[in-house]
Amino acid sequence: FSAGGHFLYLIGDPKQAIYRFRGADIFSYFAARDRADYHLTLARNYRSHPGLLSGVNRLFGQVSIADQPYRPVEAAKSREDRRLMVEDSELPALVYCQLAACSESHPRWSLGAANEAICQWVIAEAARIIATESMIRVAVTHSDGSVQSTEITAADIAILVRSNKEAEQYQRKFGEVGIPAVISSKRPVFTTPECGELLFVLQAIAMPSDIRALKRAMSSVWFGLSGNEHHRICSSASALDKWFSRFQNYYRLWGDRGFFSMMTKMVVNEKVFVHLCREKNGERRIANILHLAELVQKEEQEKQLGIGQILFWLQKMMSDAAKKQETELRLESDAEAVSILTMHSAKGLEYPVVFCPSLLSAGKYDDKQTLITKCHDNDGTLICDLGSELFDKHRQLSIEEQKQEELRLAYVAVTRAQLRCYLFWADIRERAGYAGSSTSPLGRLLFPDGIGTFQEQHDLLCSLGDRPPDTSFHLIEADKMVQSAYKQLTVDTSLLRASRRGRRLLTSGRTVTSFSGLSILTGHEKDDMLSGAFDEGKEAPLLAKSSNLPGGVRLGNIVHDALEMMEFKDLAAMRENTEQLATICRSYNLDVDLTVLQQLLINCVSTPLFSPRSPFTFTLAKLSKDKLVKEMQFTLQMAAISTKGLNRIFNHETTFSPLSHRELEGYLGGYIDLICEYEGKVYIIDYKTNNLGDAGNYQHDGLLTAMREHNYGLQYLLYTLVVHRYLKTWQADYSYSRHFGGVIYLFVRGMRPDKPGSGVYFNLPEEKIVLQLDRYFGEGI
Repeated sequence: FSAGGHFLYLIGDPKQAIYRFRGADIFSYFAARDRADYHLTLARNYRSHPGLLSGVNRLFGQVSIADQPYRPVEAAKSREDRRLMVEDSELPALVYCQLAACSESHPRWSLGAANEAICQWVIAEAARIIATESMIRVAVTHSDGSVQSTEITAADIAILVRSNKEAEQYQRKFGEVGIPAVISSKRPVFTTPECGELLFVLQAIAMPSDIRALKRAMSSVWFGLSGNEHHRICSSASALDKWFSRFQNYYRLWGDRGFFSMMTKMVVNEKVFVHLCREKNGERRIANILHLAELVQKEEQEKQLGIGQILFWLQKMMSDAAKKQETELRLESDAEAVSILTMHSAKGLEYPVVFCPSLLSAGKYDDKQTLITKCHDNDGTLICDLGSELFDKHRQLSIEEQKQEELRLAYVAVTRAQLRCYLFWADIRERAGYAGSSTSPLGRLLFPDGIGTFQEQHDLLCSLGDRPPDTSFHLIEADKMVQSAYKQLTVDTSLLRASRRGRRLLTSGRTVTSFSGLSILTGHEKDDMLSGAFDEGKEAPLLAKSSNLPGGVRLGNIVHDALEMMEFKDLAAMRENTEQLATICRSYNLDVDLTVLQQLLINCVSTPLFSPRSPFTFTLAKLSKDKLVKEMQFTLQMAAISTKGLNRIFNHETTFSPLSHRELEGYLGGYIDLICEYEGKVYIIDYKTNNLGDAGNYQHDGLLTAMREHNYGLQYLLYTLVVHRYLKTWQADYSYSRHFGGVIYLFVRGMRPDKPGSGVYFNLPEEKIVLQLDRYFGEGI
């Protein structure tokens, strides 16, 4: 962009720069702004009522904010577009509330007593607003002149506070009077809708051949498709193929260059942020996505996670966060609730009615005990002072910068309101750690020359509030506080019945499936890589060590990742790999005896895969690195077929269980653990961590039973078709009988180097079955 002929637009509102504590530097924006050739101003506010903006302009009009004089903001909407009404009268948009003198002898308040009195009044006022008898309505005027009125509810109200501790106090007080209230600022980013959408999108990228995942991701607002557009694409093979190719490209980029490179490319190519900006709270949603992407990237880099591990980690974080919120969500998710959130977390949000009770207190500034202080010189250059002779001067500059940010935070808080905002003032005396309300953001806005007496404060607030219909003034007399008028709704729960949850599969004509998708049709969906439900039988002494390993999907993931990431010969040679194994285990949050796990992997790569009668001495450790492919992804196109046809072809296979009826057309996708070449033949190898119980169950009969129970015969026949087609395409003199060696399933818990073939199931499918399957997939019914 430094060359001519390009345009770079820097769009920002320095009045809302409030993230200094996160390392954000407003002076960097100023430097970039000053180098720009043109300055354009966005002067119109589309959120707030004109009366509210008029009051905000008067409040901030006498101060400099964000290193420049305050510029008044114009209203984009007319006064009649949306108003807060009671009967036929419009309510003022900005309300100044002053706490009456504490007592005649001691007119000034303590901070704690003032906050308690204001809190009580806020709750009473919120209850009055939402009470049916208040007759307060939101009136919206349509283009044809008609007016639509709706009752204001608890969900239309937000309480903006400074800290989570304050938020909890307000929530407790609301609860005491029966008003539902939720602390929005406590919501972990892993419980946001954006996290769920991110998971769906990443699942579709990680497995682009899974059409259900792809369609689900495409339905996200991220991609900007309407319902009709989504249906049209999903009904067209050519259109769906284009999306399929795009997600495959993102998958390759993720594998080659990491998560963040892929995420950046996807967000730009798919115009994700453009689509989100059109949605309500788009700014907040984008912020959540950026936050999540940062967390995923950090986890990937620190723990060297692969694609599958990232998905597992993200799902776990979502699950853990949901459990922490389970009680709160169960009580409040179905109720209209007041939102309580910190001023920082409110940025980007908007509410019809906003209370700002916390502008009387200021943030914590650098004190005399500070050892390091940061500020900027006149040119905007950052200074980090570790104790120079100018330290006191720099500390004071830092405090002034922090005070400027406090004013910007106040601006953010006040401008969250659409129709009405309440501001609160009290004359609060100084105490240790608190310099009094005169130093607060609101104190510096209202009384830049000093607060004066209570009466002088009262006179100024009355003059600001006496500007109907824009502003009003209210004196809060704590000794005359009214009780909440809110009536809590009660429900006879004995009349409620939980509906019975049925289970059904939604299918479409054209689809993408996998072995696990098809195996559901036999009831064998709980493959060892898909669930943690293993048979935990009693084990003989032969397997005593492997029995110390836990069951479940996480161990399966760990074993697969270890065999994918580590060299077989290094494992067999017992070279030092405990740290790498420990890293893999940590990524799945599973406590495993590393010595036992190491021995299991050694057994896996060192056990001869054929019985002593075989002429081969085939072990994984003897495979040449250039003769194997780990975790090969595949996608096969399917003509219009049915499971009935598959049942007919596989009728005599002893490890196959018939599938219930389903019509199929589209793609078959998945991953093959290992494809290798040995002695001129190609083999398919799959790892299984199933716990089969006694050592005898890892011999031929026991393995045959396990293969049939989990319908692994279906899996390896599909894999065989994949390799058959691949070799047929790329090897000129290919012959199934000459070049394909068979399929080998390694049940790793039962493998022993001193017992060749232990834990190993081998089969060479008949060539005629493979050819039948090939024709069926190509020609269909």
